[in-house]
Amino acid sequence: MLIALAIPVILLAASLGGALRFRTCWRGLPIDKHPVCRRCRYDLIGSPKPYTTCPECGADLTARKSTAIGNRKRKPGPAVVAGFISLVSTALLATILFSVATRVNLNPHKPFWLLQLEATTPSLNSNGHELDELLARTKKGSLSAAQLDSLMDSVLQEQANTAIPWDETWGDLFAELFTQGVGTPQQHEQYALKIYEYQANTRPSIPIGYDVHVSARRTAKRGQGDKTHFYYAEYGDRIEIDGLTLDRTHHGRSGGGAAASGGSTGGGTGFHTNKPPFDQLQPGQYTITYVQPTEIHLGSASGPLIASFDRTANCPIEFLPADADEIELFKDPAAAYSLESFLSSKVKRIRITKNTSGSYAAFHITSAVPSIATFAYRISVSFGNKEWPTDLTYTHNGANHYHFGGHGLWPEALDADRVDLIFRPSPDAARGTPDVYRILDHEFTINDVEVVRYP
Repeated sequence: MLIALAIPVILLAASLGGALRFRTCWRGLPIDKHPVCRRCRYDLIGSPKPYTTCPECGADLTARKSTAIGNRKRKPGPAVVAGFISLVSTALLATILFSVATRVNLNPHKPFWLLQLEATTPSLNSNGHELDELLARTKKGSLSAAQLDSLMDSVLQEQANTAIPWDETWGDLFAELFTQGVGTPQQHEQYALKIYEYQANTRPSIPIGYDVHVSARRTAKRGQGDKTHFYYAEYGDRIEIDGLTLDRTHHGRSGGGAAASGGSTGGGTGFHTNKPPFDQLQPGQYTITYVQPTEIHLGSASGPLIASFDRTANCPIEFLPADADEIELFKDPAAAYSLESFLSSKVKRIRITKNTSGSYAAFHITSAVPSIATFAYRISVSFGNKEWPTDLTYTHNGANHYHFGGHGLWPEALDADRVDLIFRPSPDAARGTPDVYRILDHEFTINDVEVVRYP
């Protein structure tokens, strides 16, 4: 902004300075200190004093300011240069002031190099639409191959410069350049790698023998466009720990979608520490390397492929002895009462869905859970003085993350229209999350929950 404000000041200084320099050079610079006639510039040195009449032109030299000191030598070359600088600066200054006063868009009339300079230097932006003009010219096909290549370089430089906010028009410009075949595969991959910020995390410690859940998050940071969407497609995953690898990339596509501006999408995976290959691990510190083969497409999931690569993220983990008890249970009567009251008012029905592998149960809460406390429950079903365990879990980290444990397997022998749901604190359910370490020690039952079956 300071530079943008300084430009008119610089132009004004150049205009005035050039004009003064032109006047000085055109008039001539003093080369001696001889008295001269101001009218005809006749050198009076050697003429008898006092000077009364100019021997050359007859001018009255007794009049005030009739003489001057010093002969002068003109410098036409510097005068022309100074005059040109003054005229150009004056014209540019007048154009800027006119465009500001009338809000006229001068971008269509600017040369490519100036637009590119202003677009890549925010402090030089005159109206903030220089990038729009570059995009328009790219779409019209009015730029040369060299200019298009230069624009691709600028896109990558802007994407890599995390010191400035991301302007989504750069994303639209990359899409247009890519569509026109501009850039190398290496440049396309460089851009695709930075569209999404990729993170993975898991619990910092867990006993050997338990399942490990790795959560992944993709956040659109630097690359998304204003009108252009980039889609990711993930094809299985690989988990590597201490030279051991669980390869599930042959499972095919495991996820996909598009992260909106500033938005994020989640996901993740899990593995067993009591099954090959990780049943060989011993207690200690390790690093989980989570590798996900990824494709980035333009426009839609079936759009042109921009690049494909392995997305990798690391997270540390400590495997504890199998008998370690790292989950803390705590008492909080007020939180227990609030949670039980809330869930009792919200959980009115449980849905049963049947497929080829069995019947599955799930319940849904339509409003957000209050930030009461961290908890982890495994839910059992009670009917007719008999209790059936399920795989259904419900956890909450006390802030904004809560998790329903998928679809709990519903007992096939249980045929009832209404049941009681028993919420029992479960350290195992907490271990299935990345962020629940202490849980509310409070068991309760929600009575008379409707069972709704779907074919």
